[in-house]
Amino acid sequence: MVLPNMRGIVSNFRIFLVLYRWFICLTICLFYITAIPDSTLLFLLLSLLFAVNIVVSILLFRPVSQKKQILLAVFDSLISAFLLVMTDGWSSPLVYQAYSSLLLFAFQMWGVPLLAYALLFFLTTMLVPTDPSNAIILDETMTKQLHIIMQGFTFVTLYLLGSYVVSYLLKQYRNALLLLRFLRSVPAVVQTADIAAHVEVLLIRILEVQHVFFYDSLEQEHSGEWLKALYRTKVVEQQRTNAFPLQKAGVVSPTCDHEDGYYYYPLLENGSLAGIIVIPLEEKRSLTRTDLFFLNVVSCVVKLHLRLISLKVETNEAAHSYLRKKLAQDMHDGLAQQLFFLSAQLFRMKQNMQPIHNDELASAMEGMEQQVKECHLEVRDVIANLRDEYEPCHIFDAVRKLLGRTTANSSLHLEYVTRGRVVKENVLVEEAIYRFVEESVYNVLKHARADELHVVLEATAVQWTVTVRDNGRGFAVQEQAHRKERFGLIGMKERVERVGGTVTIHSEASKGTLVVAVIPRWGYTTNG
Repeated sequence: MVLPNMRGIVSNFRIFLVLYRWFICLTICLFYITAIPDSTLLFLLLSLLFAVNIVVSILLFRPVSQKKQILLAVFDSLISAFLLVMTDGWSSPLVYQAYSSLLLFAFQMWGVPLLAYALLFFLTTMLVPTDPSNAIILDETMTKQLHIIMQGFTFVTLYLLGSYVVSYLLKQYRNALLLLRFLRSVPAVVQTADIAAHVEVLLIRILEVQHVFFYDSLEQEHSGEWLKALYRTKVVEQQRTNAFPLQKAGVVSPTCDHEDGYYYYPLLENGSLAGIIVIPLEEKRSLTRTDLFFLNVVSCVVKLHLRLISLKVETNEAAHSYLRKKLAQDMHDGLAQQLFFLSAQLFRMKQNMQPIHNDELASAMEGMEQQVKECHLEVRDVIANLRDEYEPCHIFDAVRKLLGRTTANSSLHLEYVTRGRVVKENVLVEEAIYRFVEESVYNVLKHARADELHVVLEATAVQWTVTVRDNGRGFAVQEQAHRKERFGLIGMKERVERVGGTVTIHSEASKGTLVVAVIPRWGYTTNG
């Protein structure tokens, strides 16, 4: 895959060669025209050599087809060969020009064609004799001076070229170490957001750019990173017209000062899009072949790891589903059946007993039967929840039904307040809120001896605040927190903490209890 204006190591070698040829051309022109100013043939050959160098320099910035470049290299070699024959063969200072012509041809052809062409070139220049009458030969002093100058500049060029190669190899060695460190750290990553951060940091260092963005899904919003969200929008627009080739596409810079560009690199897995890497670049910046190599390696590793994460998620979900169904079945066959049997026994006992004249006893029997029925209904709701058979319900309405059901046979004065507007929320967060309110209300009914209960659900763009307050007898928070039988409080805190929330309890003897849960929206803190 060829990219426009790509400046890899081969292109930089060509730049060194062009500068080297220009020095040789100018030096030869200076010496030979000064020594032999009246030779029309020499002037013509040097003019052709000068023109070829101009064309080669232009081709650095405006490349043409390979066929035309090969023809240009052959024409340049013919001029160099003719100059060698006219200037005392391989002992002439123009031998450096001949070597540069062969190198120019080597950039177009490799292997056997290059060897055959070089052999033909050497044989031609050695077998064709030099005509002494038409030979263009400098005197011995100028020839030595020209050789010394050529050798010195050749040494400097080779030194600079060697330094460039060494620095290039050191850079690729550093990039290889970064890639190796990335490969070692990837297996420990368990979330897509974390691997996205690893990929972005790695590619920023390897490609030496300011920003790299990895999207595992174009449907996900990035509200906290406006620049990432901007490029996501541009990629979505580009997706409507392209099949995601690796090419440069224009996009308006966030600064609006000029037009930047970006490369988007799709991660395809079995024909489906597993992710996209977006690399914003400067106007004249482009990717090299080594950049593409590292990009391909990183994309292969990321696709493999995303697949492993997906398999782990599928395995966990399958195991979770199996356990939920098994637990639901066990509850149905055990606890639900026992509650149903107990309810039937109470009903039969009430029918077989003589009419009860004690109002307290009758009320207790009615309350006991009602509590068993509600407990049975609650168990059936839990079973339906475990089997994912419950009907979806807004969290505000679900809590309202819960409060109405649990306080129906009590003397509590209930005040339920909701604030904010929620369109959609994570299921785990909703479940945590529901169970928190449920456990808090049951604690009030069992232990508080209260006659007032206030429940407030407040939703903002950032977090949930759930408040349950009563005017009961209260308790010592520190003492109760260390009692082993307080499994309700412990379970309530653990459930809220699993979605990134916190639970705070304030209570004093005879002054009631205040329980507050603060939970981030969508459980971002721990569940990302």
